[in-house]
Amino acid sequence: MPKISIEYTKNLLIDEIKKDLVLEIHKIINKLVSINIENCKTRILQLQDFYVGNGEDYHAFFHVEIRFLEGRNEQLKNQLGKKILELLKKSLENSLNKLKVQITVLIEDLPKRYYFKYPMGTFSPLRKDDV
Repeated sequence: MPKISIEYTKNLLIDEIKKDLVLEIHKIINKLVSINIENCKTRILQLQDFYVGNGEDYHAFFHVEIRFLEGRNEQLKNQLGKKILELLKKSLENSLNKLKVQITVLIEDLPKRYYFKYPMGTFSPLRKDDV
């Protein structure tokens, strides 16, 4: 936990910054939310087929969703969303100068009663039957 999902349009050329960007997101979450960085899991989806507005090629978007177990206060979630948005604006600066880019961040709670994980905790020691 947390679960981080990134979706971005193929016209955003971010391959060279993708790994560093994800690492920075993990570091911000670690620092602000006090979650072990080893628990941050990110999936990235480059959208080949997408439409914004009337479908012109100069439109693009970059969306980040961060979901973690309920219990964090609204102020913390608000601060996290703003911090991630600032990081994205800085990281996507080249694209912002060339395309009409919409950048969005969504912070969501996951109900604890419906979240299941194995092994519990962060990097629990491997047992023989886990390998």
